[in-house]
Amino acid sequence: MVLRYNPERLPFAVKVEKREDRMKIHIYLLLAACLTFAGLSGCSGSQTPVQKYGRLHVDHLQLVSQDGKPVQLRGVSSYNIAGFDWLFGPSQLKELVQTFHAQVLRLAMYTDPLAQGYMGNPGLQKVMDKLIADTKAAGIYCIVDWHILRDGNPNLYKDAAVKFFTDLAQKYKDDPHLIFEICNEPNGTGVTWDGAIRPYAVDVLAAIRKSDPTRVVLVGTPTWSQDIDIAAKHPLDDPNVMYVFHWYAGSHGQPLRDKIDEARKTVPVFNSEWGATADSGTGEVFPAQTAVWLKFLDDRNISSCNWSFGNVNEGSASLIVSYNSDAPFKNQLTPSGKIVFDYLTAPRD
Repeated sequence: MVLRYNPERLPFAVKVEKREDRMKIHIYLLLAACLTFAGLSGCSGSQTPVQKYGRLHVDHLQLVSQDGKPVQLRGVSSYNIAGFDWLFGPSQLKELVQTFHAQVLRLAMYTDPLAQGYMGNPGLQKVMDKLIADTKAAGIYCIVDWHILRDGNPNLYKDAAVKFFTDLAQKYKDDPHLIFEICNEPNGTGVTWDGAIRPYAVDVLAAIRKSDPTRVVLVGTPTWSQDIDIAAKHPLDDPNVMYVFHWYAGSHGQPLRDKIDEARKTVPVFNSEWGATADSGTGEVFPAQTAVWLKFLDDRNISSCNWSFGNVNEGSASLIVSYNSDAPFKNQLTPSGKIVFDYLTAPRD
């Protein structure tokens, strides 16, 4: 067998002297082509987040991969998918994964009918199904978020939540890329952990577990998911539940971090929403306070999603209002979006 380099042919001109060498030549040329055209051919060995980690679960108070290795997901949350689902088509999801290095996308499906929510717009089920399919194709983890907010007591629509998550659990029981978040930010007078949120979670979890016994499920905590320490005192009897906290750099500081550290002694935690602004989502960004929070998350290996990957006219939005879907995200970031982009693309230890 003789190999001769020929600059006019790619990658090699080959003279085969022995028949048994032919298979070796084919393999060699395939490997050479992969090395030469890795960025185009997909032979670079890069993996999507779901390929890398597989089906997630909880072990020793930590989110872990299918192989039991600790995982810290970093990603973004949508704005209300009723009206903003167009931001997450296949090309945009590809950019989120490949350019932003996002590993998880939280799909915020409001329930409040006054916010175009599910209770007044059940057609959002079809929107959610499409987004679930598209995120699966992109290889990014997807949080299905039952986004209560102004309708602060989750029991208000508990029957609908039970049905919604029953259907989801049955349909996607074998799908490794989904995480369920069953109540975004419980809030309001009398909406306590033991009196309202925990009983709601028991019923919704029971419905999910009939079909899907090991899915990671996120449960919101009292006072807009800030009193996580209270929930940790009486946790749910489910090994794959994680407890939610939310923070906004301009409104929350060390007292909330202390609550989180207290909760982490007994329960696994997940930061499903954070913002670089005040908790109104409006106004200026707070870079220094945000940096403190992001270091706090990284030091404790806590997964998180930023609010919000949208072009709504709010300080917390990552995209400019005039966002053009034909141009890359990275060239159309707000001050908040630049903070998020830097965090998602920062090298990890």
